[in-house]
Amino acid sequence: EDPSGRRGTGLLAALHDISDRVHRRAFIVILTDLLDPSLNPESLQRALRHLRSRGHEVLLLHVLHRASEVNLEGYDGPVILEDMETGKEQVLQPHQIRTAYQEEVRNFIETVRRICLENRIGFEHMDTAATYHSALSAYLNRRKRFH
Repeated sequence: EDPSGRRGTGLLAALHDISDRVHRRAFIVILTDLLDPSLNPESLQRALRHLRSRGHEVLLLHVLHRASEVNLEGYDGPVILEDMETGKEQVLQPHQIRTAYQEEVRNFIETVRRICLENRIGFEHMDTAATYHSALSAYLNRRKRFH
């Protein structure tokens, strides 16, 4: 949510919308890359808590291509990044930022994992290089051990 209370059109708005629309207890699977520009840990936690407060069981499948989006593989020369909001471009050398970037990604994923754990929400990685079956199976096998 933005400070004016409007929900916007991204992931957060969709989660709140689902919370408001689905009145019967349900198993809700969220497939997302978590790259919504309005996303921050606090707003994500509010949206996920909203779902859980309705009694839903929730699984967040974090979809990403580990090789390129985490390890920055395949980017050997200069890369031009464009800010989605301002259009400003910046040229980077992946080998110069790889370590810091990977640390930021790890910290972000760990924060999301912690938020999910604190709110009794399933969390699994779903690498686009694999099928969704592997992530879903991992979650269901882990869930079976605790239920």
